[in-house]
Amino acid sequence: MINSPPFPTKTSNSVPTETLNSVGEYLEKNLSERQKKVIDFLDKIEAGDAKKIYKTMLFCQAYPDMPAIELVLTHCLNEMLNSMLRREESLNKKILLNATKEMGLASSGDDISDILKIITKRLSQKEEENYDKKRIRKFVEDKLSVKYGGDKVVDDFVKNLYSKKEGTHRFRHFDQELKHGLTEVGSMISDVEDAFLILASSYLDRIENIKKILKKINTEPFIDDDRITNHVRINITKETEEYFFQNLRNPKWLQRFKEHLPPEKSELESWPQGIYLSKVAKEEPSEVFEIIKPYLEKRLSKNIDVGHFVLMRIFKISENFPDEKNYSLKVGNAYRDYLKNSQNLNATTNSHYVKDFLNDLVRKGYEKLVLEIAEELLLIKPDDQKAKFNDFKTRFNDSANMEDYDYEEVLKVIKNSVLVKSSLKLFETLCKILKNAVDGKFAKESNQRLCFNRSAIEDHEQDQYRNAAEFKLITAIRDVAEYIFENDSKNKTKVIGVLEEKLSDGSDFLIFTRIILHLLRKYPEKQNKAVAKHLVVKERFDNYHIHHEYYLLLKQEFKNLSAANKKKILGFINDGFEERKNTKASDNDNAKKERDLCANRWLFNKLDCINDGLSGEWKKKYQELSKEFQKEERPDLPHHVKEAEFITDHSPIAEEELAKMQIKKIIKFITSWQPKKGEGFNAPNPRGLGNALEKDFEKSPKKYLDGLALFNQLSNPTYPKRLLRALTKYPNKTEEDWIKIIELGKWIADQSTDFKNEEFSNFDSYSFDGDSHWGWCKQEFAKLISESCKSKEQNQIPENLSKNVVLVLKKMILDKDAILEKWEINDNDDDRYYSRAINSCHGEALAALIELALLEFRKNNKKYASEILTSVLDNLISKDSYLEGFAVLGRYLPWINLINQKWVKDNLEAILPKKNKARFNAVWLTYINFVPSFDDMFDLLKDKYLLALENPTDEEKDSKRSNFKLGESIAVFYSRGKIKLEDDLLKKLFKKRPKDGSAMISLIGRWCCNENNPVPKEFLGRFKNLWDWRIKNSAELPISVEEYQSFKWWYKSGLFDRKWALEQLLESAKESGEERRPEIFIIGEKLFEDLQNCHKTAWEVIKLMLKVKGYFMGVDIDFVKQVFGLIEESDWSEIKKEASEVKDEFCRRNKLDEKFVSIYG
Repeated sequence: MINSPPFPTKTSNSVPTETLNSVGEYLEKNLSERQKKVIDFLDKIEAGDAKKIYKTMLFCQAYPDMPAIELVLTHCLNEMLNSMLRREESLNKKILLNATKEMGLASSGDDISDILKIITKRLSQKEEENYDKKRIRKFVEDKLSVKYGGDKVVDDFVKNLYSKKEGTHRFRHFDQELKHGLTEVGSMISDVEDAFLILASSYLDRIENIKKILKKINTEPFIDDDRITNHVRINITKETEEYFFQNLRNPKWLQRFKEHLPPEKSELESWPQGIYLSKVAKEEPSEVFEIIKPYLEKRLSKNIDVGHFVLMRIFKISENFPDEKNYSLKVGNAYRDYLKNSQNLNATTNSHYVKDFLNDLVRKGYEKLVLEIAEELLLIKPDDQKAKFNDFKTRFNDSANMEDYDYEEVLKVIKNSVLVKSSLKLFETLCKILKNAVDGKFAKESNQRLCFNRSAIEDHEQDQYRNAAEFKLITAIRDVAEYIFENDSKNKTKVIGVLEEKLSDGSDFLIFTRIILHLLRKYPEKQNKAVAKHLVVKERFDNYHIHHEYYLLLKQEFKNLSAANKKKILGFINDGFEERKNTKASDNDNAKKERDLCANRWLFNKLDCINDGLSGEWKKKYQELSKEFQKEERPDLPHHVKEAEFITDHSPIAEEELAKMQIKKIIKFITSWQPKKGEGFNAPNPRGLGNALEKDFEKSPKKYLDGLALFNQLSNPTYPKRLLRALTKYPNKTEEDWIKIIELGKWIADQSTDFKNEEFSNFDSYSFDGDSHWGWCKQEFAKLISESCKSKEQNQIPENLSKNVVLVLKKMILDKDAILEKWEINDNDDDRYYSRAINSCHGEALAALIELALLEFRKNNKKYASEILTSVLDNLISKDSYLEGFAVLGRYLPWINLINQKWVKDNLEAILPKKNKARFNAVWLTYINFVPSFDDMFDLLKDKYLLALENPTDEEKDSKRSNFKLGESIAVFYSRGKIKLEDDLLKKLFKKRPKDGSAMISLIGRWCCNENNPVPKEFLGRFKNLWDWRIKNSAELPISVEEYQSFKWWYKSGLFDRKWALEQLLESAKESGEERRPEIFIIGEKLFEDLQNCHKTAWEVIKLMLKVKGYFMGVDIDFVKQVFGLIEESDWSEIKKEASEVKDEFCRRNKLDEKFVSIYG
């Protein structure tokens, strides 16, 4: 099959070209010098969206009488400001992609749309919505600020804008009710223009000068030259220093700039000098440490004016210090002291740089220091104001040093980095942090709330506030404890002791009790004494807050307890039962019955937990209660809540009840049950019952296979259809099963395809009464047959039953089809016939018959395969049948030809008739869109290709997709040598269907550019001959502009002779016209290479591309600089003068300073 075009033509809903031209012409004639400068500036900083909006706004300003002009201009200005803030859109997408991967929201693939779908799905979760939104936003913001240093141009623009009158700032947040007059809006536009022009006059000029200075400094050894220093001093300002130090790399200049590098010399919220110091810390560690030492001792350790960015860059410097030096240790000590003196870390704690710093400390062997840092960094202070309100529905009462997301990230890196080397110390540290978190004036309330919100120590779907810091801390303690039990035999006996120590002072820290119970259950070996110690405690036996872990441990270990301990547990149960059974004097008879009922239910639940270890009277009592009470779904969870479901199709009978019923009772129920009229949505209906039958089949297939014959008693096709769907997925069908399935199919084929009544004539509408005709059921049988033919051998139809299947399929193919009878043809898609065919009984049955014939052919029953197929096909082509059937012929034509080549050859005119346009379209459009390129089929259909070129279908005239398919198909066969240059087919292609010809040339060029699928050498020769033939015959067969443009891909591939390709590119550039010349961003790199080798011809191409009026938008300015720089340095005297003139003209036309396109400017 010819794949979809690799670069499909994009559609657009923009205004017509003539309108755009008139707007452009108006602006060109009426723009003021001030407005032109703003547009030039937006070009220079590549803010394309902002420029388009600005030009639209200027055009609208020319029509003050336009309705709602104030609102239009206000909206335009707002959108322009927004576009400035998001101008690095491609970078943001990469950041978002990386962010979502690190957050675990994406498993594979780089497609941004898939990532956004995952995020959308995640944000739709009820419990996670607010947290995840904040998490994603914070992650991306941190990535931008830390890894990319922000966007200075945007920052300065916003500062310049907001320094204007207050009204402009208010305007940034306008709403529909804002009532600005036209004069006020014009003033706001003027403010924005001022902000742009301020930047244009200073920032970019300095940046260009700094680029030249950096090029010299980074590539040359240190030269004690005051002139360079003066250049730096003149051009380095607060606005440009970040760019300078981000791009300065040479460590030899450290001494020259030393006095400017300490944090104290810069604003603490930026300190871009730290970027340079982090680059040279490995080569000059002593010098760098001396520079930051005063900051560590006087500011960081004492928590005085620390600064977010300074701390971030100090960490990065520390990571680059050599391992053998102890400078990182000193930085870590200062940071630990800072944490001890800090009251609020939110402003200066960011997980994305802290975690790299901590990882580096562990790598260098400072685990003890990392644990000391962890104790301060992960500190959670008890919040008594929250804790005293004993409302379990509120959030955890945490007061952590960081936002939840940062806390999780830092905790994760500390756990993962220290775990292997110091697991027990890590466990003790985390337990200490947790105890401090829940200790305080209201410790009891804090513990109860913590236990209520944490349903289970293991991960559980009903946990509340799972993103809170304490929740993550409990999870980390559990993980570390389990790691020690599984990997650290030396310390695993000490884990329970560490937890018990937290309870030794008499405080009832319930969360530690729950962790102990969890570990005893998961690792019961050699823990018998500890199990009894923690189970046989009356205060814990019926404690609501530890119920989950206690219940599971008791259920698992009761049978292993000693007789004495079992007796104690049973005593707890008896005491609880008697306490609940006791009546009050005020109780009436109903209250006493209710109390007895509750007591017995409680007793049943307790005995059910330890049922495996019961005996004697207690066992007898449990069996008696079992008759009265049913087991709870989750008795270990006292507040278990089932997830709500939204189901449209309900079954009138529960799945559990259906599973217990014999097939005869099921059929009897179906025949007797009728949905109630008028209940509609969410009421039991046949669709719901059909779903239940399909699910029950998956559990008990034999029950249904034995009773298949009973389904012919049903009048509603919904139920047999769902059964057939289940049978399609069932992999172990025997010959006996197939006999029953075919009999059922025979009965289904005999059913009428008429609609039940006019109420259901619109079969696309949703019917609560199920299927309104038997067509869908017949289609499902055909699908079952088709899938079995494609499946593994053990699931295929037995050979002796093949004839029976053929009879059923023939009847379905040749009978009236309810679906196609009602289907209105109201679209023009070139695959419309085949799309309807595979959604109909007629089309699906015909496809199934062809698949069955192919199966027999593969089994070497070639004669039989031909017989069962041709008898139906003869009938099909002799009548005025459904066009969808002919679409199926088009889809399977190569395989029908494989089975019976003579039949296809003899009937080709009936299949693709010249005089029957509708039938030709149905077959041809399906074939050209869905069938692979087979050489033998081209030999057979060559005349039909000519016919298609002579008389294109209506769809092909309108549909770009079919045009591409025909051009692609011819490109494939030409590349293989099946089509020669002298063939009429190529002449007609380029004469009758120039768009197809252009598609062919473009596709060949893109093939050549595909490095993952190299083009064979013999193909390249044919491609070159094709282009030469096109140029030679261009008078007779004119070459379109699109075709000339497509040669850019041939040139870009670099597979053709360089001189020949460059000459053809020059000719293409000339013939494309000023408005349509090849884009520099596609061919610029290759063209610059050729400029150095074949400079005369390459220069002619570049000259043409730069002479395009208004082409600056499409030109890569760096490419222009490289070109003129190379020419200026060369000895090409014959083109130097002309290049100077072209550069002057280019700058004049695009209103650029000559310095802007010169590397020496």
